[in-house]
Amino acid sequence: MISERPAGKVPAVIITGFLGAGKTTLMEHTLASRGGKLLGFVVNDVAAINIDASLVRGASARAAQAGDAEPLLMVTLEDGCICCERSGDLLPCVEQLFVRKAASADARPLDAILIECTGLAEPNQLKRAFLNPHSPFAHVLEQVELAAIVTVVDAAAFQEQYESHARCARGRTRAAVCARRAFAHRSIASRPRRRVVAACSSRLDKQCVVDLLVAQVEAAQLI
Repeated sequence: MISERPAGKVPAVIITGFLGAGKTTLMEHTLASRGGKLLGFVVNDVAAINIDASLVRGASARAAQAGDAEPLLMVTLEDGCICCERSGDLLPCVEQLFVRKAASADARPLDAILIECTGLAEPNQLKRAFLNPHSPFAHVLEQVELAAIVTVVDAAAFQEQYESHARCARGRTRAAVCARRAFAHRSIASRPRRRVVAACSSRLDKQCVVDLLVAQVEAAQLI
């Protein structure tokens, strides 16, 4: 999944896939088998508490106990989906990784950056961030290049999900339940968080599960 650095830039890999497909499991496996590579991680969770980031930290701690002392360079993004109302935060997160890397004692360059989306994200929105010639973060794009989009699929559940015409945030689907839990505290949220919640809820209220699955699969170079 991680190849040579393209054109002297750090390759970025977007990891996407529906809720429960196994994205964080893939990240944990990558941490456990990185073979001396220095990796940076951006982990996005739609909820206020980033559970996926906690799991990645746990995997890093286990790797350290097993003798892999590579540092964990990770930036987390909570309170919204990085593909819609927080899409402008992707490149700043990547920039934070470079800042943390520069401040570390390790002189090696990053070998790759892995970006884990929420299960409700549309990866093509993230892809556009890397292709925008007028980006205010052009200095970041001089250092990083999108190498691939990897979509993780739950083979056992995919057909049922594909045949579903349920809306992502309605009914009793896994997506709906998770979305409602993530946004459960909107009444006590800060004003910026309420705006985030409203934007993400609006998209998920209108979008069917099958449309989201298709967008995630069609964007992939690797499934």
